[in-house]
Amino acid sequence: MPRWRSWLTYFLLSLFLVPALWPLTHAGLPRANDHLPHYFRAVELGALVRAGDFLPRWAPDLAFGYGYPVFNFFPYLAHYVVVALNLLGFEFLLAYKLACALALLLSGWAAYAFGRELWGERAGFITGLAYALSPYLLYDLHTRGSLPENLALALMPLALLNLRRAAHGQRQAVGWAALSLGACLLAHNGITLQAMPFILAYAGFETINASSPVTRHLPFLIRQLFFTVLPFILAALLAAFFALPALLESAFVQIERGTNNGGMLYTNFFLSLSAMLSWPRLPVDPDLLNPPLAWSLPQVALVLAAGALLRFARHTSRSTLIFFAVAAALGAFLITPAARWVWDNVYLLRITLFPFRLLGPISLFIAALAGALFAQLPASRLNNLGLLASAVALVINALPYASPVFEPAVAQPTLQDVADFELPPDFIGTTTVGEYLPRTVQTLPADANERRDLAARTKFVAEGAQVTHTPLGFNADSFQITSPQPTTFIYQHFFFPGWQAKLNGQNLTPRVLEDGRMAVDLPTGAHTLTFEFGDTPIRTFSNLLSLFGLAVTGYWLVKVRSVASDLTAQTEFLPNHYLLITALVLSAARPLIYDAGYTPLLQRGLTPEGLQGVAHPINHNFTDEIILLGWESAPQAAEIQNDAAFTLNLYFKANRPLGVPYGFDVKLVDANGLVWNEPEMPRPQNWRFTPGTDFWPTDQYVVLSHLITPLAGAPPGQYFVRVSVFAFYNLQSIGTVDLGPFTLNTPSRRACAAPSQRPAPGPQLAQFNLTQASPGDSVTLTLCWPGQPPRWPILLQDAAGRNRLPDVFTGASPSAWPPDTFAREQIRLRLPADLETGAYSWALETESGLLSIGTLSVTAPARTFTPPELGQRLEADLGPATLFAAEAPATLKPGDVLPVKLVWRADELFEDTYSVFVHVINSEGALVAQNDGGPANWMRPTTGWLPGEFITEERLIQLPADLPAGDYTLYVGLYRQSTGVRIITDEFKDGRVILPLLVIE
Repeated sequence: MPRWRSWLTYFLLSLFLVPALWPLTHAGLPRANDHLPHYFRAVELGALVRAGDFLPRWAPDLAFGYGYPVFNFFPYLAHYVVVALNLLGFEFLLAYKLACALALLLSGWAAYAFGRELWGERAGFITGLAYALSPYLLYDLHTRGSLPENLALALMPLALLNLRRAAHGQRQAVGWAALSLGACLLAHNGITLQAMPFILAYAGFETINASSPVTRHLPFLIRQLFFTVLPFILAALLAAFFALPALLESAFVQIERGTNNGGMLYTNFFLSLSAMLSWPRLPVDPDLLNPPLAWSLPQVALVLAAGALLRFARHTSRSTLIFFAVAAALGAFLITPAARWVWDNVYLLRITLFPFRLLGPISLFIAALAGALFAQLPASRLNNLGLLASAVALVINALPYASPVFEPAVAQPTLQDVADFELPPDFIGTTTVGEYLPRTVQTLPADANERRDLAARTKFVAEGAQVTHTPLGFNADSFQITSPQPTTFIYQHFFFPGWQAKLNGQNLTPRVLEDGRMAVDLPTGAHTLTFEFGDTPIRTFSNLLSLFGLAVTGYWLVKVRSVASDLTAQTEFLPNHYLLITALVLSAARPLIYDAGYTPLLQRGLTPEGLQGVAHPINHNFTDEIILLGWESAPQAAEIQNDAAFTLNLYFKANRPLGVPYGFDVKLVDANGLVWNEPEMPRPQNWRFTPGTDFWPTDQYVVLSHLITPLAGAPPGQYFVRVSVFAFYNLQSIGTVDLGPFTLNTPSRRACAAPSQRPAPGPQLAQFNLTQASPGDSVTLTLCWPGQPPRWPILLQDAAGRNRLPDVFTGASPSAWPPDTFAREQIRLRLPADLETGAYSWALETESGLLSIGTLSVTAPARTFTPPELGQRLEADLGPATLFAAEAPATLKPGDVLPVKLVWRADELFEDTYSVFVHVINSEGALVAQNDGGPANWMRPTTGWLPGEFITEERLIQLPADLPAGDYTLYVGLYRQSTGVRIITDEFKDGRVILPLLVIE
């Protein structure tokens, strides 16, 4: 084929990838897990390269300037591409985006070259397009932000291509295959390790495939096998300088923070086949800050691949198709939960963390199969139309996967920006869980957070000594120290193998502090102390191996000549003019039609009225801070299944820049407010993390998803989901709303407790939420029965054996329970207010006697029935209680603390808990300050008050510093904690008792 035609095909392929690359033209970066960590890691690498450290292992500016061995454990070929582009003159952000674009383009180009050699020009074009536009590669680019993995996947087709050539006698291809495989390892070792068994299998397959009945004898096969295996040996040698220390020195870092981290454990990332065949959430909504994740197989390519398998079912070349089909099927199996036993028993697989990474190589195999559909097709109008339609379908299918949300990124970042990006205690060193912290760092130094400011970073601490610091290089320092007394010199770097110290020219082993820093105890006098980071024996040996591998590979490429042979399949050329027009139209349609919302694939959800398309719009406002736009459940029906989780999606939006973090509490409750969900409420597997509310934008919304599982034994009936929003800094609720109803129709068949926890005979489970309480407290008893609960009295017995509870029974539920089901009861018991201090026992009165089910320790408060002498006597009757007296200062200044003393008299027993409020109201009726809460700082709940008892409390109210001078009114009252409704009487119709005026001077 003429060279110009080949270059034209690469150009056309690049044009077809423009719609997928278009998001990189945005001013920021796609909001992803790893874009910013890799971006700032490249900034650190750039600083080291400029300082002369071309193959670094230690990053001195990371981890708050204490240093971090990230380059010893995470490959950085992709980061080097960014640095190289930056050194060529591109702004750093543009260099990073160009590296991302080049990785995707290289994926298409390399897969095209591979497919062209297998099946011909047209097939190669579809192979390249299908691979580059596969959902997983776009997920890596736009959602996960893994530039290293994108680069490794881009190099993988080159490795397969050159392994095929080497197996078929092109000896020089051995060197190129070695370089490709080595580059894969140095781009991303995790995904390369996962793909390596398939790459080895393909090399073996092509070795056998290259032989013939004449040459298929043992000496020939051994010779061929040597040229097939040699690239892997050379690749291992080329990558040894990185791979060996990364593996053998992992014991010196806290690698388990990553590999054993609950959120990153490999067992959490198996996928069902239905998940792998699913599409992303449609329509794409640019207003949604955290759209659900989609780990998908290439759907359109799968259809084309199936067509190829059918078309060539009886063809002589079907063995190659069968290999790719089997490899794809085996790879898909390894991603499913059924393959967990494989992962459990293969260490190298486990440390790669994510089974779904196999979607990358699987996509290449499927793309090769998809391209095969167009092999050996004559150039006809119908075939040209099929090629164009397939290309268009691949592009359209890719658009939802290439529609990220964005976040800002500094265009020309500095090391200060890198420092600002670190957040102790985990998000340090451009890693999310600090997995490369040296094992000697038992706790971070106390000043770690302060050292996010570069100006606050010091190289040493030496109290009472005069120190002159002389930098000796990028990871070496010399100190001239004069001390009139013995002192401890602390070098502000974490210790890690490779650090060497010398005192007055003599080798010295520094002492390692608990926080990982190096310390040297110095006697009185003048000293020269040097620190330098160098290689360990393992690193030196690994470097020599790589130099040897590089020399052999270089010699091979220069000296070894291949036998002239062209392995490229011959087919008709591409319809270039039609492809060019189609590519230009698709490229223009991305911003003008798709991004503008003129297709059903992308629609904006936020409107002035709320969120369109949500199943249950609600627009519930939480104190004008956050709005709950709506909710939906999966399945959408109001019925929920017992013993099975259901997904609840809550759509929130910030009404204004919040500035403080809020938390969200979600519970499945009944009409009495009792909680009926399992304590663990995980996120769905495809839920995408969201930043804290203090980082929420006001022009987008977020989805908070929960998997809610009813408690084992939950009775059929009607339930609600109670959503509460609270401030993290003080746990103060800013509102609650009930969603639903949800109907549970079937009894539970799930046992409530393990056999060892079951009291015998009787219930399967008997638990109390409290074992220590005060009179008037509410105690919840949980019982779980096999089948129909009996109707037995519940007793609370004192030391004399007397029952102190009113009549209360088990088996109150009217539901009928089949024998093979379990019935859970939650019985809320109010302790009598007149209980004395002492030990009590819980029992069930069965037909055969008492069944002990627990104990309770009660501490009664000190009580007074004599009215105290305090301030102004009010005797304001509020029904069950009287505000007997109150006392408050007459005058105060703005910013003062207002102390208000109150005396309550209980007139009757309370049936529920009430809170006290004290409000400061200005002359216009506006609330300017308040104090709300349980009586006596929550120590004397109203349900524990005895008639005739006096309760004294003091409430402190912080007055605003800018409070204007004038007269203010104090109001006091009681409101029910569960509803917020005040106690009102004929005398106090608004539930407020007025205290004497407060004057602010």
